[in-house]
Amino acid sequence: MNKSGANANKVQLKENERCLQEFQRERLSASMSFDDCVTADRKGRVKKAEKRTAKREDTKCESLDVLPPFAYTDSATVNAAAVEGALALTHAIFGGPPVFDANLVTSADDKKTAMCQLEMLKRADKLENTVLKEVIKGKKKALSDETVNSDAALEAKLQAIFSANDKINKAQERLVNGVDKRCADLQAAPDTIFPGYDCGTVDPNLSEVEACVIAAARCEACLKINAFDDLNLDCDQADDQDVNGSCPAAGSKGVRNPQQLTNADCFTIDVPDSATQWARACKSLADANPDTPFTPSDYQGMPEDCKPFVNPICR
Repeated sequence: MNKSGANANKVQLKENERCLQEFQRERLSASMSFDDCVTADRKGRVKKAEKRTAKREDTKCESLDVLPPFAYTDSATVNAAAVEGALALTHAIFGGPPVFDANLVTSADDKKTAMCQLEMLKRADKLENTVLKEVIKGKKKALSDETVNSDAALEAKLQAIFSANDKINKAQERLVNGVDKRCADLQAAPDTIFPGYDCGTVDPNLSEVEACVIAAARCEACLKINAFDDLNLDCDQADDQDVNGSCPAAGSKGVRNPQQLTNADCFTIDVPDSATQWARACKSLADANPDTPFTPSDYQGMPEDCKPFVNPICR
């Protein structure tokens, strides 16, 4: 069941990459956004992977006299976690849900930035696939030990994989090396290229964004394992080896809820008294409605006087 779930996850991740490539090459239909594309399953690849999970459950599990007493759910749960988590990783990198087309760059507009965005997505996907593969391998080894006979005993074994694993570490290194190479000479700030992140500074450098993406891939993999097997791994510890709220903590088995940008997020730049009446009015209106969602399309429709005072991640 874990292997089938990891495969469904991999298929959705690959679909995300195809959609980004087609968006960058301006090959999506005029009525289809990037976000529409990643959920459309246009050629039925995701549905086929989900059917395989259900079939494997029928052949490997339903024929048993007694179902596994722990570390097992069902194909519907596994498929949902696999697909939703794969989409969540894309949201973590590019914002959302949904991912707005304005957050992405076409090759015609800026080829280097487009290649940078695609490289980050591909490397993050490979890292998440690696984490899942290593944890599933660790589960198989752990269950060969007769003393691993409960959720808690299995969780202890799996948690250790997030602390130290050579293949996961190498995948992280490849992400950094690949993104450094593709994104080294960009003019735009990293937080505008990857608007899904707020790394704690106004203008994070590329290494900070890379660390955030690595943590997100590890977080989503951990959340999937929890959902696949109804476990209680501490994903907040697993993503970056620190209990800091960067990933749902122990007891949170669901997929992380990506940030929805609001006026409070987007109007963080002070407007001086010397600013125009329009700029001051925009700031006052936003402050009066801090929880109202804010999107790049809102930014595009604003008066020019207001735009300099909008946080870059919202543009």
